[in-house]
Amino acid sequence: MKQRIIYFDLAKALAMVMVCTCHCYSLVGFNGSVVNNFINSVTMPLFMMICGFFSIGYLRRDFKDFIASRVMRLLLPVFTCWLTVSTLMLICGGGLDAVLADALGGLWFLKSLFVVCIVAWIALRLPLPEWISALLTIVALLFVPHGTVWQVNYLMFAFWAGYFLRKAHDCGTVDYRWMFAVSAMIYVTCGILGGIHYQRDLSLWLMSHFPWVAVLQVVTALSGSLLLLSLCYYVGQMVPAVSVVAEVGKYTLGIYVVQTIVLQYIMPIIVGGKLTLSSPMADFVVVPIMGAVATAIFYAITRLIVTCRPLSRWFFSINY
Repeated sequence: MKQRIIYFDLAKALAMVMVCTCHCYSLVGFNGSVVNNFINSVTMPLFMMICGFFSIGYLRRDFKDFIASRVMRLLLPVFTCWLTVSTLMLICGGGLDAVLADALGGLWFLKSLFVVCIVAWIALRLPLPEWISALLTIVALLFVPHGTVWQVNYLMFAFWAGYFLRKAHDCGTVDYRWMFAVSAMIYVTCGILGGIHYQRDLSLWLMSHFPWVAVLQVVTALSGSLLLLSLCYYVGQMVPAVSVVAEVGKYTLGIYVVQTIVLQYIMPIIVGGKLTLSSPMADFVVVPIMGAVATAIFYAITRLIVTCRPLSRWFFSINY
């Protein structure tokens, strides 16, 4: 068994807490949240960067093995989650329009990752240096029609950043002191310039009318993701007990599926707009605690599900 990289598990656990917290903000109808703006500026790019870091193994496979592994790992959970949610919708009186809309939007990150992986696999077969192939995919997706679907063109930046970070990591050339210092300086600067906000689609309209906004958004996402990774590295080095939290990071796929079903579909039906929070205390303390508690609960549910191998294969496509 390959030795796990603790600080990456810790980063995945942190990112999962941020995802759950973000959905808790939506659940309580909190608009204008400072914390939620920070979460939205880095969370999905951080996840995509981590995916890029661990992509080298499957990107080396032949196309048949590669596509089979990606379909089973990414699209099977999408299908099973959609089937579960659609059944709940129909039981609760939802129409076919909602079912079809969820087929497009449900677990959108996994769909985005699937497309990104295919683009990367093709790019790495070009008779060009890897960095040029990566740059070509980034440019192409910025101009190709519908490149903004599932934020593919935006998250492609983070995937390649993770891929080349892994290359540097394997060569022993990553200096985490510099990575922390430089990424912190850039991210703080981006914050001062107004780059910490909900992510906008990198559409041709945005890039042609507000190119500075598009560039700032990408730089904010990449610097924030590297900042969190370097922080997790140092926390993992200095606090051995953090391995307990890192354990959560091993189950992020399962937690992502479970929280999607519970926080985005079941809880809105139960709460029904009755819960509203808008104070600074709610922004900085109450809702983040809700997100952390929700993550712990979904982690426990995921651990329970994986004890049954057929359920684990059905919902998460893997045996933990």
